Amino acid sequence: MDEQPQSVYDKMIARYESGEIPWDHELPPPEILAIAEELPPGRMLDLGSGLGRASIYFAQRGWSVDGVDFVDLAVQRAGENAAAAGVTPRFFQGDITRLDFLEGPYDLVIDVGCAHSLSAEQWVVHYQALKRLVKTGGTYMIYGRLKRDDESWGLNEPSFLSQLRDGFNLQKVERGLTVMGNGDEFPSAWYWFTRQAGT
Repeated sequence: MDEQPQSVYDKMIARYESGEIPWDHELPPPEILAIAEELPPGRMLDLGSGLGRASIYFAQRGWSVDGVDFVDLAVQRAGENAAAAGVTPRFFQGDITRLDFLEGPYDLVIDVGCAHSLSAEQWVVHYQALKRLVKTGGTYMIYGRLKRDDESWGLNEPSFLSQLRDGFNLQKVERGLTVMGNGDEFPSAWYWFTRQAGT
């Protein structure tokens, strides 16, 4: 875990152990439900898979699914949830800056609130993995908190979009304001990319 900010790891562990998990809903977000309806079944990678809701949803629709999360308790519970749902996505405990153990290509890679915690240096490494893992013509979809001037973390949108121009075509952006159950709110966005050929 040395490549991940320890404070983020500690925070996630505390949330899972307490049971206070704001993203623990039965279904994935509407944007994920929509892409599941739009695309034919293929191979999907769920980055920051948590308790497995998106992985399970896609597996139930005929997708071959791999999920990665750096919290071992989340991976364990995701496996239990998948077994209860009668599907068999593969869940791995791992760091999204160290994805060498995965073999692509994937038709779809999703990230719902995971990589926005990476530092600029970690993003460079993660981005190279994305280029390797996303199939040419495949879809990369990410939701993240946008970095504000007074914050040390979050997606730095200009830098993030500039980096992904090498290898990915931006198809759509939906910016908004995320309001948490405790009243906290922050700027956020969904991004849809298509993997370019020959890069």
